[in-house]
Amino acid sequence: MMKRKLLFLSLCLFVFYSNAHSFTCIIKKKKAETDYAITLNGNGLLTPTNSAVPEFSTSFTITAWINPAINSSAERTIAAWASSSSGQIGNFFRLEGDNYLYYGQWNGTFKKVKSNTPIVSGLWSHVALVKNNNQISFYLNGEDVTGNYVSGAAPMNNNAQGDAFRFGGLFQNGSAKEFFNGLIDDIAFYSTARTATEIKAEYENGVNPSDSKLWGYWNFNDQANPVTDNSASGTHKLTILNAEYTLANKTVNPEISTVSTGFVKNTTARAYVNSDMGGTVFWAVYPSSTVLTNAAEVKTATGAVKSGSLTYSTPGLQDFWVVNKLNPATDYTLYAVIESGGKLSEIAKTNFTTTNITLDLIGQIDAVKALINRLLPERASEFEFAGIEKIDDVLDVFELSSVGNNILIKGSSATAMAAGLRYYMNNYCKASFSWNGHQDELPNPLPALSETIRKETTYMHRYALNYCTMNYTMSFWDWERWEHEIDLMATQGVNMFLSPIGSEAVWQKVMERYGYTFAEIQKFIPGPAYTAWWLMGNLEGEGGPVSQEYIDGRVELQKKIMARAKELGMEVVLQGFAGLVPSNFGSKVPGAVIHPQGEWFSYTRPAIISGPKTAEVAAAWYEESANLFGAVNYYGGDLFHEGGNVPGNLDVTKYAADIQAEMFKINPEAVWVLQAWAGNPREDVIRGLKKDQCLVLDIANEKYNVWKEKNSFNGIPWVYGVINNFGGRMSIYGRMSKLANGVYDMQNDPNKKNIWGIGIVPEAIIFNQVSYDMVWDYVWETAKINPQAWMEKFAAYRYGKNLDNTAKAWKILEPTALACNTNQDGGSESVINARPALDVDRASTWSLTKLYYDPAKIVPAWTHMINSIDVFKDKTTFRYDLVDISRQVLSNLALEVQKEMTAAFRANNKELFNEKSKLFLEIILDQDSLLRTREEFLLGLWIEDARKMGTNDTEKNLFERNARALITTWNLRANTNLHDYAHREWAGLTKDYYYKRWELFISDLKGRLDGQPAKNYNFYNVLEKGWQLKYSEKFPTETEGDEIEMSKYIYEKYMPKLKYTLTNSSPVVHSAEFTIPENLSFGTVVGTVIATDPNPNQKLSYSIYSQSVENAFSINESTGEITINDADAMKYVNTPSFSLIVKVSDNGSPSYSVYAEIKVLLTTSIHSVKDDLGSKIKIHPNPTKNLLTVNLPIQEKVNLKIVDTVGKTINLYTKNEKQFDLDTSSLSNGVYFLAINGKKLNDTISFIIE
Repeated sequence: MMKRKLLFLSLCLFVFYSNAHSFTCIIKKKKAETDYAITLNGNGLLTPTNSAVPEFSTSFTITAWINPAINSSAERTIAAWASSSSGQIGNFFRLEGDNYLYYGQWNGTFKKVKSNTPIVSGLWSHVALVKNNNQISFYLNGEDVTGNYVSGAAPMNNNAQGDAFRFGGLFQNGSAKEFFNGLIDDIAFYSTARTATEIKAEYENGVNPSDSKLWGYWNFNDQANPVTDNSASGTHKLTILNAEYTLANKTVNPEISTVSTGFVKNTTARAYVNSDMGGTVFWAVYPSSTVLTNAAEVKTATGAVKSGSLTYSTPGLQDFWVVNKLNPATDYTLYAVIESGGKLSEIAKTNFTTTNITLDLIGQIDAVKALINRLLPERASEFEFAGIEKIDDVLDVFELSSVGNNILIKGSSATAMAAGLRYYMNNYCKASFSWNGHQDELPNPLPALSETIRKETTYMHRYALNYCTMNYTMSFWDWERWEHEIDLMATQGVNMFLSPIGSEAVWQKVMERYGYTFAEIQKFIPGPAYTAWWLMGNLEGEGGPVSQEYIDGRVELQKKIMARAKELGMEVVLQGFAGLVPSNFGSKVPGAVIHPQGEWFSYTRPAIISGPKTAEVAAAWYEESANLFGAVNYYGGDLFHEGGNVPGNLDVTKYAADIQAEMFKINPEAVWVLQAWAGNPREDVIRGLKKDQCLVLDIANEKYNVWKEKNSFNGIPWVYGVINNFGGRMSIYGRMSKLANGVYDMQNDPNKKNIWGIGIVPEAIIFNQVSYDMVWDYVWETAKINPQAWMEKFAAYRYGKNLDNTAKAWKILEPTALACNTNQDGGSESVINARPALDVDRASTWSLTKLYYDPAKIVPAWTHMINSIDVFKDKTTFRYDLVDISRQVLSNLALEVQKEMTAAFRANNKELFNEKSKLFLEIILDQDSLLRTREEFLLGLWIEDARKMGTNDTEKNLFERNARALITTWNLRANTNLHDYAHREWAGLTKDYYYKRWELFISDLKGRLDGQPAKNYNFYNVLEKGWQLKYSEKFPTETEGDEIEMSKYIYEKYMPKLKYTLTNSSPVVHSAEFTIPENLSFGTVVGTVIATDPNPNQKLSYSIYSQSVENAFSINESTGEITINDADAMKYVNTPSFSLIVKVSDNGSPSYSVYAEIKVLLTTSIHSVKDDLGSKIKIHPNPTKNLLTVNLPIQEKVNLKIVDTVGKTINLYTKNEKQFDLDTSSLSNGVYFLAINGKKLNDTISFIIE
């Protein structure tokens, strides 16, 4: 019979927020008056009568029309040869789980060829397999779709002629399997290799039954059993087993494209084109009273309410906005046609109704006002907020403008308004919020805007957080800390975040339904440090048992989180049901089909449940979750996270689809959020899911770009995520250039398909957020970011001013520490934190101690930061970064010293080993002292928060053990490869844990050098396991010492020990204070800034970087002499004191600049601005030799340092007494300065050692 090419175009409207009617244009294909096919439902076969086998040698061809069932998966055989008794598969022609055609053979080794284009399930396709000697070819709808070998290589041998032949399945190990599931028709077997022209002709015109090369041809139209052979010979009938005839109703797999619409909200719809070739889709919207019947009318769109077109050149699902801002509310029809090769397809249409709902932003505006009052209480009244219309109903926008002295921020959502606040602060005020302090000193008045600034985003979802964040950072957070984090996320534009808190209570309620006692439930629910891996299906019960009071507290916390998120218009992703149940569920629940998932790093995983009980348990989960938290729009949860046994008898595709369907029962609009990580989401998991109601988080794009490997997740909406931190490890780390290029390239990649979001998915937070800030900038920007220029901007808004030193520091870090180019997870690790060994290559299993950059190259960044102290010493953000960079340089030095220590040991050089090991241990202790100056680096606060969460003494101890174990051994009871995965450079942990490990190891090496036998300590047994239980051991919860002074001390002590070639050293300049009478005249000399340079023949230049009264003073560029520039300003009654920041630069290479604060005090006959408390500080004896006694006029906590005459810090102290003694016995004879700094007491006093 004649067959002709027909186009198939379907348009379906899936409704989330409005009612709609769907219509699919089905084209029936008449090849006879009544056309029948065979239905194979996954257990049927078509077998030649009398066990006939096609006569083939080296060449043959099989053709057929097939229509695979929707949601069918795994291997589906079209034809196969195999022995019914042997274990050999033989040869097969089949579809596999990815819906590609395969031809393969087992003959001692496995060989397999794959087509290059997939079949569309649910539609008719003409397929052909041609074997021409060693050449295997595939054809789809008459076109060559030949791919490559995916296993083995040519030649592909044939099995013995005696092997059995079948359509629809194969035999293996004596049983039939891998059945076809769907419809099959017009099967033809040729004993020769057909040409491309012959295949094309058959596709267009049908099989010629008279062809002499036909071994058999079956069109199934006589509905006989055995099936009639319609070839000329008519000798090879087929016996039907477990199959039946059905009307074919044949429609052709679309050669051009299909069109459908997905996300619909109020007046906006999103449309999709699924194309296997290039073309243009034309669409037009008319009131339903207008009826179009001609495809050309759709293309011209005359009189359409809305219309448009999309030209595409690459196959796969591509999305675009098809209808937006459609008013008034009424019934409409969306028409679409596709043009390719100059031909228009038939019309497809969909009727739908719009609902014009005005978004009420009043509540969200109030929420943003409350947010700014929490973050900027003193300046909040200077900002006004108003609503603005969304773009396409779902995408956000903000506008900034000046209204008098205030700033008006208009936004389409609360998070858009909050992001507008961040944008204004960063770009106009050089201000910012961060995890390690805020630079929230805004100019007064606020900088005015000369024009309206408008920013739009193309991302519907701005996502934050990771399951791991819940534990590596948030394990012990209370509502106050969560509230602050939600505020910060809102300013970053985040409108969706993960919070599975309270899942403990959901599982408790579900398990109680199945007869579990509370004691049994406690064995399943983990402690507060391990919930992430419990919910991801990796472990059960670790860190427990927890109390009922703790479980109830988690529920209350989650309710507060969700309430605040709702106020700000943010979506919270709750834990969904992903088929996981307690591993002992089968023993408690009769009839439950349980599939053990094996182990994960010695932990028993939760099991997977299948069978009739699955829907029941899923329903229970969602009911209990809704009872506690309400039904939400987004649920997370993954199958087979980081492994897990995939049951061989489980149809994973159908199983996942059924799991998703249960979610829809609690909320028909719900979306399943899946993580793209470690091979997930598996193809067989997502294949059968409802795509519009899935969201894939591609979580590590700074490294992997899974979306490229997985064909943009085959049309499922996805989020471009950045992880950047692993386990909370603290090295300065990033991939800034790759990130800047990667986001931009993705935005402009035509294959990105349904990119619906962007976000950050770190395993831990509270570290420098430089990488994440760039991500949030890309939410509102489409231009490519230049990392070097961006770093300068970042340094300015992080510290409050443009300063060349800090800009240089960050621009040095960008191509070094922030440019990781290896495959490691996270930054290079501190050797201090590693289990001791002679050769240390890592602290945790998945990273390295080896640096991916030259450590010498970041030392100038450290110097630039040190030289910026006088400008930014009052900025907490600067203080944090100064400590962090000092920490990194010290860590890098420790790596070098440890290698030198090892070399000395192997050379049996005891003296050198003692020197290097002493220095190594000294570095560790100094690192601990440095870290004690910032609360972000205090172990004591981590443990204190853990204990606060406990509801009784036993639980407090248990939670402290959770806290201690997670960051050391990870596992509470076993030594596994997870040890030190979450290691931290924290004060307390460094001195009490890492130092003691290394001290133990070094003592063993010393003994071996003295001839003693090696002890080969098992550190887990001798130290680590016991350290978890030291509940009586307390660690500081308040900082000790000063970040600035400790950093300078570390710099001065260790800079000479850095074995890097430094071609230049910084100038040395001291702060000074000059006191002058008021009313002096223009040009009067105030004083001279004294600076020196350690490098001979360097020329220094002086300039005023800033001054508290503009143009009050000037400075001689060559001498540093300060003179009065504005005599009118020299009036005590108006300005009793002035502050200047003087910049001193050398002319070395590289050039360094330092800054010093200069104070000028005015006096009158009545007043002096000098604080007389300082003059009451007494020291004695002076001169002295071994001891200096200090008497303070009041008692307060003060930081003290002894400095020599060239500015080098000799000793640092912290005191909180009115009188105390300082040991000066180690000082050489000469003049020194004692600097005392407190809240009220500030003075510098000279003394003499003799």
